[in-house]
Amino acid sequence: MSEKEKCILEKLAEVLPHMDEEDKEILVEKADSMAYMNRKWKKKLAETDDKKAG
Repeated sequence: MSEKEKCILEKLAEVLPHMDEEDKEILVEKADSMAYMNRKWKKKLAETDDKKAG
């Protein structure tokens, strides 16, 4: 885990106790959606790079 990720987790640990359950669920759903889009984007970039190389 990178230092940046550790800092983010520390910040989340500070604020989570102050969030209600619904907000926590929204946070998880949002993070999951963002991660999905990043994976999809990286896959598309890799495919584009493969086409350029080939």
